[in-house]
Amino acid sequence: MKRRSQAGISALIGALVLGGGYIGADGADIVPGFFTFDKPLPRVQPFPTPKAVSPAPNEAPQFESVSDLDPDFFKKLTKSFTSDYRMKDAKVSWWIGDLKGIELASANPELALSSASTTKLLTAAAALHDFGSEARARTLVAWDEKTRRLFLIGGGDILLGTGADSSKDVFGYAGLGTLAADTVKALTADSKNALADAPFTLVVDTSWFGEEIISNAWRPQDVQWVGPIQGLGIDTGLIERGKAGYLDDAAGRVGEIFAARLGEAGAAPAKVEAGNSGLATTEFLDPAQPLPELVKGKEVSSAKGQPVVVALSEGAPFSQVARDMLKVSDNTLAENFGRLVALHRGAKPTFAAAGQEVMKAVEELGVKLGETKLAGCSGLAHGTRIPARVLADVVRTAASPDHPELRPVLANLPVAGADGTLKDSYGNTAAAGNLRGKTGTLSVSNSLAGTLVYHNQVLAYALVISGYTEGNSGQTIPAKQLFFAGLLGGKTDFSPTNPAATTTPSPSSSS
Repeated sequence: MKRRSQAGISALIGALVLGGGYIGADGADIVPGFFTFDKPLPRVQPFPTPKAVSPAPNEAPQFESVSDLDPDFFKKLTKSFTSDYRMKDAKVSWWIGDLKGIELASANPELALSSASTTKLLTAAAALHDFGSEARARTLVAWDEKTRRLFLIGGGDILLGTGADSSKDVFGYAGLGTLAADTVKALTADSKNALADAPFTLVVDTSWFGEEIISNAWRPQDVQWVGPIQGLGIDTGLIERGKAGYLDDAAGRVGEIFAARLGEAGAAPAKVEAGNSGLATTEFLDPAQPLPELVKGKEVSSAKGQPVVVALSEGAPFSQVARDMLKVSDNTLAENFGRLVALHRGAKPTFAAAGQEVMKAVEELGVKLGETKLAGCSGLAHGTRIPARVLADVVRTAASPDHPELRPVLANLPVAGADGTLKDSYGNTAAAGNLRGKTGTLSVSNSLAGTLVYHNQVLAYALVISGYTEGNSGQTIPAKQLFFAGLLGGKTDFSPTNPAATTTPSPSSSS
């Protein structure tokens, strides 16, 4: 089985510094979370206690009126930030306001810039809108008695485990060990097992997810941060969990492990190959569709001419999968979600189609997209562009009582100084525990969008910074962090000119 080379830590850092490309630790604005250091967690501020619910069924609990806030404070700080010498060569799109959409301050809020991983907010909202928070991706096993072929059919679960099912973890919620045991049991009749009688072929079918497994919109140096999009995988296709590097054929590896687990359950050795079952359809695999009826025991032999589904597994609920995607900014999970949305809506299984269908789903939620363009669903493609106002509107929509299915979006945003991609950021500032946000970092942009608690009120915000020379974010990142700390009461030192710069007078000339 081909595998991508696994670079050492020094090589990874060197590649990031020299080659630009995707910077994995979005929030910390450094290399991926594999290189983190535990710190004492700040006291995380809860959402404010809402007022009593109105007896009117359509009225949601409300926090204090936004009129209690001083828009001038936000506007002045925004002006100081955007005119700061550290932001000299950058373009900014910024919006902040209350959850009703009342703006407190903005700067070019409709300007669509390269949004990086804040794109995942749209992807999560689209997936939860289409499927609901309790939906689960499925993996099917079908048997063809005539040709003695057993089909393992991928339906979007790329978090499979190698052993028994385990509901305690999103990884391995569905396990290949349990699926293999269920398969052998289903193919046993009168104490005789169909898989033990003679050799058979195990066919891995990923045809539902199509043939585009790597996007041509990703830069070569960025491919190391995402696995193949096949709809079937263990640990998202990582060579080893917690370390950089993905398998070239994650689905093929699943087939090998499944064949081994079948053997442990009593099956004869199997030849493993890729193929098409004819059952990899939306009817059978779409998480929104009813589960297919299973055929077992003596009924299997009576099915003639086509494979029959004999076993299946379901992965973790999408609310839990979305949590992992948002907390650690997992690109593979994001593109996998996007592909599921595209297939659910009858579109082609491509990256471009997934981006278009995610946009349609977000529009259905009432968000006006403006100049938004999605070249994929993870934000890894530099051509993806989203205005700050759109990102903030997605956050506000997720907070709306009209869309309870979107609550996992807000609940699973990283918390400043506490967890996810913001664990090692803002730890010693006023933002620690008060700011939640989806981070985004590319060699051409950095961004943050989410909520913050200001004077006992929850505000939505989004900031996208781009326009600087690729791979040279300069001082925009520390300026951004200072800005958010300042919004929450911290001291700032914004200045149009660099106070450290000194001008040496030229020697006077004599006549």
